Amino acid sequence: MAARNHPAPIATYTSRLPMGPANSDELERARASAEEHIAHAYTDPCSSTRNQTVVFRYRLWSGRAHGGQGGGVSFPELIRTRVLEPAGLTETFLDLPEELMPRVAHVAGADGTAIDWGAQIAHPSYGVAATVSDVLRFLRHFDPTSDLRLHSKAGTRIMTTDQTAIFRGSTDGFPIAKWGAGFQLQTGWGDTGLGALDSFGHNGGTGCVGWVSPADAVSVAFVSNRYWSGDPESRERREQAVNVAIASATAPLSEERRLGFRG
Repeated sequence: MAARNHPAPIATYTSRLPMGPANSDELERARASAEEHIAHAYTDPCSSTRNQTVVFRYRLWSGRAHGGQGGGVSFPELIRTRVLEPAGLTETFLDLPEELMPRVAHVAGADGTAIDWGAQIAHPSYGVAATVSDVLRFLRHFDPTSDLRLHSKAGTRIMTTDQTAIFRGSTDGFPIAKWGAGFQLQTGWGDTGLGALDSFGHNGGTGCVGWVSPADAVSVAFVSNRYWSGDPESRERREQAVNVAIASATAPLSEERRLGFRG
C-alpha cells in the first residue's frame, strides 16, 4: 500500500505547535536566553487540531534544541561549520558576537530594539544577521537555474511547489497560503507581483525580502531598517522596490548593452 504524501509540518509552517510561548512578550521584555525560550517548547500544550496551527518560533527553537545536542557542539557553531561556511556565507551570523553589533543597522519601528537583542541569541523571528550580498548568495543556492544550486532538482522542486494545499485556510489568525518546504510561493502569502508564477522566496517581518524568479533568471535581495509589521505603507514600499528590481532586470537590452559596450 502506498503511503499518503503529507508535507513536512515544520518546513511548511503547519504543525500542532503554537506560534510561541504564551508569555513570549514577557520573556522578550526580560531579555530571556534562548534556553529559557526553548524550555517552553517541552511544556506548552499542542493544538487539538492536527496539522492546522502555523509554527514560526517554536519550529526553530525546537530545531536549535535538538540540533545542538550532537557531540556537545552549540547550535550556532554547528550551523556555522556545517552550513554557513561550506555555503560561502561568511557574513551571516547566529548569536552575533558583541564586537560585531556596531555593524548591525538599527531597525526603526515596533520591536526594533528587540531585533538587536534577538540577533545575539539567534531568535527565530529576527535572530540571523547577514549582509545583503550574503542574502543574495543564499537565494542562489536554491535557484534551479543557478550554478550555485546545492540541492537535487527533486529536492528543490519540493521546496518551491505548494505543499500545503490540503491545509488551505486560516487558523489562529495566521493564513496557510501557498508554501513550499521552507519558501513562500507566488500568489501565496506575501507575493511580489512581478515575479513569474514559479517564483518563490520569503518576506521577513523585520523589513527584508528574498525572492527568486527562475523563469527570469533573477534573484532579488532587499533589506530595510524599518520594521514593517503592522505598517501597511512600509510593506507596500518594499514590495514596490522588489518589483522595480525585477522589472529592471528583465527590461529589454539597450543598444549599448546588446553590443557589449561598458560605461
